[in-house]
Amino acid sequence: MARNPYSFESGVTLVELMITLAVLGVLLAIAVPSFNALIASSRVSASTNELLAAMAQSRSEAIRRGQRVVLCIQDPNNPGQCTNAGSWEQGWMAFVDLDRNGTPGAGEDVVLASPAQGGVSIPAQNGQRTAVYLPSGRVLDPRTIRVCSPSTSLSDNNRARDILLNIAGQPILTQPVVASACPAP
Repeated sequence: MARNPYSFESGVTLVELMITLAVLGVLLAIAVPSFNALIASSRVSASTNELLAAMAQSRSEAIRRGQRVVLCIQDPNNPGQCTNAGSWEQGWMAFVDLDRNGTPGAGEDVVLASPAQGGVSIPAQNGQRTAVYLPSGRVLDPRTIRVCSPSTSLSDNNRARDILLNIAGQPILTQPVVASACPAP
């Protein structure tokens, strides 16, 4: 049987396949670092937003209930309890502090609990491991909590977010302008 010179054969040659794979490899090499930066930035933003929401909810509960509400670092080995060790990235919880002792006990409702935050560092600066909200919504001790990314994909100016908890109990999000805002990765 004679071959028709006008018929088209489907398929690709080995050279075409190699060129396609080379172009795909170059595109991936360019795209992967930007995806790492996007993921790191998303982790910092998500953890910051969760902590902001926890502060706002704790303040709201203190006002609504007319009771002290304590937001504290959660003990990873004993859920439902606060700890005096570690840092905020291991999770946090808020409870109504009826007996004003700073630790959750019988009859004191846990208002919220958040699991550990992966991929970020939220140090308890100056030993500040609790935020106590008064029935008026004010806090006993204003502070700044810094959320940091250990990722080398982000520039120094984009690796940190600060949450300023003012005396009125309102959390305010800021971005530090100091390049050394977080420890070097």
